[in-house]
Amino acid sequence: MNMKVYVHYTPPPAQASSLLKAHTAILKDITTKTSLISLAEQFLSHYQIKHPPSSSLSTLSSYLRFKLDEDDDVTVVDLEKLEDGDDLFVVLVDSPPSPSPPPPAPPATATASLKTLLNSARQCKEQKQYKKARLLLERALKVDPSDVACLRLLSRLSYDNRNYGKTLSNLKNCLEAQDLKNNEYIDDLVLAAKCCIARGEFNESLDYLESATQIIKEGVYTGGRYRLNHAIICMAECHKNLGKLNESAAITEMVIKKDENFIPALINYADVAMKMGKTKDAVSILLACIVKDQKNKEVKLLLAKAVDGEDGLDHVKGNLPLDASTAPAYAFLATILRDEGHIATATKLVEMAFVASGMGNRSYALNYLHALELEGKFDDGFKKIKRFLKGLEGSLAKSKLAKGVAQFSKVLEGVDGVNGSDRFGAGNSMHTRVKYIEESSLVRGHVVVDGEDLTAIASKTSGNHVEYSQDDYDLLAILFTVVKILYHKGNLGILPELVKAVEPLRIQSKVEIYRTNIRNENAYYMCASQLLAVEDEVGGGTVGNLKPIYVVGDSHTLSVGWRTIGNRLCIPMIVTGLKHWHLREESNFYPKKSFHRTVKSIPKGSDVIFIFGEIDCREGLILATEKDRYETHEEGMKTCIDIWMKEGGKVVEENNFNALIHPVIPVLEETREIVVNYNRIFKAKVEEDSRMKWIDVFEGLLQVKGGAVVLKDEYKLDGTHMNPAYLKLVERWMADTGWS
Repeated sequence: MNMKVYVHYTPPPAQASSLLKAHTAILKDITTKTSLISLAEQFLSHYQIKHPPSSSLSTLSSYLRFKLDEDDDVTVVDLEKLEDGDDLFVVLVDSPPSPSPPPPAPPATATASLKTLLNSARQCKEQKQYKKARLLLERALKVDPSDVACLRLLSRLSYDNRNYGKTLSNLKNCLEAQDLKNNEYIDDLVLAAKCCIARGEFNESLDYLESATQIIKEGVYTGGRYRLNHAIICMAECHKNLGKLNESAAITEMVIKKDENFIPALINYADVAMKMGKTKDAVSILLACIVKDQKNKEVKLLLAKAVDGEDGLDHVKGNLPLDASTAPAYAFLATILRDEGHIATATKLVEMAFVASGMGNRSYALNYLHALELEGKFDDGFKKIKRFLKGLEGSLAKSKLAKGVAQFSKVLEGVDGVNGSDRFGAGNSMHTRVKYIEESSLVRGHVVVDGEDLTAIASKTSGNHVEYSQDDYDLLAILFTVVKILYHKGNLGILPELVKAVEPLRIQSKVEIYRTNIRNENAYYMCASQLLAVEDEVGGGTVGNLKPIYVVGDSHTLSVGWRTIGNRLCIPMIVTGLKHWHLREESNFYPKKSFHRTVKSIPKGSDVIFIFGEIDCREGLILATEKDRYETHEEGMKTCIDIWMKEGGKVVEENNFNALIHPVIPVLEETREIVVNYNRIFKAKVEEDSRMKWIDVFEGLLQVKGGAVVLKDEYKLDGTHMNPAYLKLVERWMADTGWS
C-alpha cells in the first residue's frame, strides 16, 4: 500500500543553532519496502529546498534515524508497522553507522552493466520513481534491445501509468524475444489482454487469452490454476463488454465454483448482475468482496455504483441489519461512496451510522458534519451539531475538554443558523479584540481574545499540556469545523467568543494538532481565527450598497471572504481540496462534485473570482513527473491548466459568469518556483480566452531578497495563506483596467 507520512525534525537545545532549523515534510508513496536510506534522502531533499544549502543538516544523511513516538528513545528499524498518515520524528545520532561495504567496481562486461541497470531500475520502481526506472531501462536496452527482463519491466511501468498503447508495444517485443513459454510468458499474454480490454479491443484481447489458456492447459506451471483463472475472467470481461452477458456469467460461474474467494471473478459476476438489473445480488457479492479486500479499487467503484442505484440502501440493510454493531460498516461504506462522488447517498449512510450508534459517536458526528458541508447543507449540519454538543455535557464531566465545550455550546445557544450579514471593516472591531501571538522558541503560536493571557498553557515547557484521546481530537475537529462554517457563511460577529472557548483546548494538547489526523480541520480553524485579527484595509460602504462578487476556491478563499474591494463585497464559496486535475472529464472524486454543486448555487450572470491551482502545484505535479506521467513539470502544468480551461470555461459559459482568474497563491517556499512557472503558463492561456480575465497582480506579491524570490512580508499570514492586505493590489488592478 502506498502511504503518506509526515516527517518532523526539531533540533534539540544542545544542537539548535542558526543552521539547524525545525522542519516538517510530507512524503508520499512510501511503502513498507521503502528503505530507511531512501526515507532519509527524501526528507533531506525537502529540507534543502526549504533551508539554505549551508545548513549542516544537509550533510548528515548517514546520521539520520527515525522514530514513531517523539518521546520514545527507540529508533525505527523496521517500516512494516508504518501506517498511512503516521508521523515520524527525525533523530540525529552522534556518530555514523558502521561503514557500508564499498560500491562494486564498474562492471567489466556489457552483460554485467545491463544487470546493474536492471537491478537499479527495479529498486526505482519499488520507490515509485518510474521516470528514473524508465531511463535506466532505456540505457539497458541499448546494450541488448531484446532483453526480456528489461522489456517486461518497462511494460509494467507504462501499464501502471495507464499508457496501454506503449505497454502493448513493449509486450509485443517482449513476447517475440522469448523462447521459453513459462509463467512470465503467460503473465505477459494476460497483461496484453488487459491492455486491449482497456483500449476497447475485445476481440484482440480474446486472441491473447486463447494463447495463454492453451499454454497453461498443455504444461505444468507454478500457480497454473491462479493464472488460468485470471485468463478466464479476462475472457468473461471481453464477452461482457461485447454485450454477451449470459456467456460472461456462465464463464465466471465456472471459476467461482472452483474458487469462491477469487475476487476478480466475483467483481465480474457482480458487474454482470448489475447490467442485468440484479442490483440486490450485486450488492450482496460486493459487500462480501469488500470484507475480503478493503483496498480493492475495482470493488469500491462498483460497490459505490450499486449502493447509489435504485433500492441500493435497502439492499445494504438486507445484508447488514442496521444497529450499533454494524454502524462502523455503514460509516466505512459512506467514505467509499463519498470518494466516488455519490455524496447524497454517502450522507445518508453516515447519518444511519450516527443514529445507530446512539448519536454519541464523535467520529460519526464529525463525518456527518463534513458530508452535509459537501452537500451545501450548512445550516442543517450546524443545527444537528449544536444539539450534539448540548447532549455531550453530562458525559464530559471529567474531561479536560469539559469547560471549553460547555462554553462553546453556551455561545451557540444564541445562534439560530449559520448565515450572517457581517463583514470586515465598516466599523467592525473584531481586529481590536483578536490578536495572534507568533510561534517562538518559547511559546506555540496562538490566538488571544480580549487580551486573555494563555502563556501558561501555550508555553512549550508547560506542565499543563494534556494527552488527548482520538475521541477528544474528533470533538476538537467538530469545534474547528463549526468555526470554519460560520466564517464561511458570514456569521463573523460570534467567532471571537467561540475562539475564546476553543483556543485553550487546542494549545493544551500535548501533541501539536498539526501532527494529528485532524490537521486539516485545525488548518481551517487557525486560518479563520488569525484572519479575525486582520483589519480590512480596502473598500468601504455598508453591506446594503455593496455589489457581490463571488469567490470560488480552496482554503485560500478564506483570506478574501467578507472583505471589500472598492464597492464589492467578496462572498466566499469554499470548495475544499479541489485541484484543477480533479475537474477532468473522467473524474468522479467528491471535490469535483462539490465544485459543480457550488457554482450552481451562484446566480447566473454573476461576477465570480476563481482561486484554484495551488494544490496542484503543492501535491500533484512533482510526484506525477517522478512517476513518469509527464516528461517534464511543464508538461504536467499544461495538462492541468488545459483541464481548467476546458471544464472551468464550460462552467463560466453555461452560467454566463463574468469570470476573473486569480493567480495561484505563491506562499509556500518549497513550491514557489513551480507556482511561478504555473502562473506564467496559466496567464497566457487565460489571456487567449475571451470567457475569462486574468487578475494581473502576481508580480506585485513577490520581491527579490538575498538573491531569492520571496513573498513580501506584508502579505504573509500563517505560512500557507495570504494576508488580506494584498487585496489593495486587486483593487488597484480593477481601477486601472476599468473592470466592473
